Amino acid sequence: APRLPCSPFVLFSNKIRQSVKDENPGIEFLEMGRKIGEKWRALDSEERKKFEEEAGVLRLSYLEKKKQWENQNKR
Repeated sequence: APRLPCSPFVLFSNKIRQSVKDENPGIEFLEMGRKIGEKWRALDSEERKKFEEEAGVLRLSYLEKKKQWENQNKR
């Protein structure tokens, strides 16, 4: 089966994770999550919309692949 698409937050997190690590050497996992969450909440609606649109495109692609997979794997 195809993998589920990433949420807008996960796309954002993947994009900024390395820069958060670079800004905070030795940061622990939970603290990293907190910092990324703070940055996500601080985004304005235009910036957040970019990630929401990308997630929407990925979701449509996922639904198409899922449909194809289901059709190929009918019993």
